[in-house]
Amino acid sequence: MSNKTIGYNHLIRNIPNTGDNRNLIKEINKMMKESNSQWKLHIRYRKPIVGSYSWGGSVKKDNANAFSLYLTNRTGVISREDKVRNESIREGWSKYRELLRKVEHIETIISKALIER
Repeated sequence: MSNKTIGYNHLIRNIPNTGDNRNLIKEINKMMKESNSQWKLHIRYRKPIVGSYSWGGSVKKDNANAFSLYLTNRTGVISREDKVRNESIREGWSKYRELLRKVEHIETIISKALIER
């Protein structure tokens, strides 16, 4: 058995659930959006106050003592790498279709020549 620790998906956990902390995350997300970042910070509320448990490890904002931060993709934003990859794929398909047209043209010429024989 290895001595490796288990890593979780959160960026930070156990941040106190205060209005100031939530507003700070909101401002950071706003700055990330203005800088055209493909990422945003997502809050999952944790550590329920006594008697307010929920399913899946998350609780409602008003019933949480703390929250964890996660990094998620901003909806509708594509990364620079994905854009380059998509353009490359499109270009490859375009070349492939052009080659198919040329092959079909050559096949037509050959077919006509064989018929005329």
